[in-house]
Amino acid sequence: MCLPQPQYCRMQATTKNFFAQQMRAYVASGVTSVLDAAAPPSVIKIVSDYSDSGAPGPTVYYLTRFVTPKDGYFSTLKFYSEGKGALCSPDSVHAALLQD
Repeated sequence: MCLPQPQYCRMQATTKNFFAQQMRAYVASGVTSVLDAAAPPSVIKIVSDYSDSGAPGPTVYYLTRFVTPKDGYFSTLKFYSEGKGALCSPDSVHAALLQD
């Protein structure tokens, strides 16, 4: 889904293209697995959709989405939070672990 703002749609398309190239480069370099320590939900979805399509790429593992101060940079960017928001407190981290 693309939000109504045109700049968001362009950013999303650019990000999808970037990750497709990155996945192919990993394979060309012999990388079979990648661990991402913190990623926004939108990026996790883009990479998962790419992998689910059967395109070549390594297996990608994620530890968590971004942990940031309340009202910090990543918590205010719609592209990164996509409704789930960043994890801003011990309680939100605990709740996310139970939910995700």
